[in-house]
Amino acid sequence: MKRLLALILTTVTLPFSTTFALVLTGFGTGDFTVNSGVSNFTTITPGGSSLAVSGNDSPGNTFGGAFGPITFTLSSTSTVQLTMAVVGTNPNAAFSVNIYSGDLSSSKQYTGFTGSFGSSQTTVTLTPNILGNTGASSFTTISFFDFTTAGTGNTISLTFDTLAAVPEPSTYTLMAMGSLVFGGIFLKRKLGRI
Repeated sequence: MKRLLALILTTVTLPFSTTFALVLTGFGTGDFTVNSGVSNFTTITPGGSSLAVSGNDSPGNTFGGAFGPITFTLSSTSTVQLTMAVVGTNPNAAFSVNIYSGDLSSSKQYTGFTGSFGSSQTTVTLTPNILGNTGASSFTTISFFDFTTAGTGNTISLTFDTLAAVPEPSTYTLMAMGSLVFGGIFLKRKLGRI
């Protein structure tokens, strides 16, 4: 009975002990391709899982590229995390991140401030900006990313590491409920054989 209880608890808690975010891209890993047609920033160098760029944070300056495509349902309330470092004049400038569907017909926008990042890699959860969304309310294939500054023209160096999507809480609730049902069926069968 103790082993059965341990099995049920492990099954229920296992989804919560794993990483809470799905990495969409590691910017320097080779699965991300810079689109120079939309990038005002100069690519310095990819290194390991990171990609360093430099430029200024003037309004509308953009860094972007393609990855994947990744299968993940991104909705208006989905949360994303950006891991990067900011070096140079960092006056806490606003920025936006757009994540596009595989066919580029829809996008979800997130906002943040450069002051949230340090000179070493820092992971920040970005705020969804529903007014900046275009197209469908949700999409399941993700393939393009852009980062647009809204600062005052200060020189800035950015080292992008990862972009990750965090599943909605309902996903974890569904996994926990499924685990409980599985444990209940197992328990019923086990007790029925005694």
